[in-house]
Amino acid sequence: MRTDLPLNKAGHYFENNHAFSAMDIHKQAELNMKLFLTYLKNQTPDDKVDTQQMMNTMLTMMTASQQLAAHQTLKDIHETQKNSHHMGMMRYVGSEAMVPTDQISFDSNPITIKTQLPSLPDDACIMISDCHGHLVRHIPLDHHQDIQTVTWDGLDDQGERVPQGRYQIVGYMKDTDHQELTIPCSSYVSIDEIDNRTQTLLSKGQEIDMKNIQSFRKPKISPFLKS
Repeated sequence: MRTDLPLNKAGHYFENNHAFSAMDIHKQAELNMKLFLTYLKNQTPDDKVDTQQMMNTMLTMMTASQQLAAHQTLKDIHETQKNSHHMGMMRYVGSEAMVPTDQISFDSNPITIKTQLPSLPDDACIMISDCHGHLVRHIPLDHHQDIQTVTWDGLDDQGERVPQGRYQIVGYMKDTDHQELTIPCSSYVSIDEIDNRTQTLLSKGQEIDMKNIQSFRKPKISPFLKS
């Protein structure tokens, strides 16, 4: 009797227009197993059952309840792993992640920018421009250090506070041959939520690749927002 048949609403299997409950299949499979064990006990020494044949026979005699239990176990394991992963991701919601980026969002909070120089150049800086491409801030870097972190306070080169919004950041350096090269920058983005479908972190609706996250931190409050 097959156990890979469709179930109706009453939980019965159908084969050749006959309905079988899981209990019926379970009893039939137990009877088959008893007959099989009897055969093993009474086999002749010169006509032993082949090991592979025995395994195949036992697999075909697996009861419906065992198959359903195995399926449910795998389903439960998958669900547990999914929930565990979701709970693990939830602890990052509300924090900030340092990720590679060429854009930052200024909202009155000081912005941390990190970069790594591939060599020790003669000159290096970070340039911050507005959405129209106009340079608003030039931040020089210490060309004696390879990994550097700077903080932009939201002021332009004239000391005036810039409007809130999106800004572009680009790192520049001059090598020993005085060739100007761009260098990648990183900054913190806020983790707002989790995409339940893909189980990925989101920042303002954009997915964040976990492989690109360099560090996490708790969000900082701007001194201009404190009472």
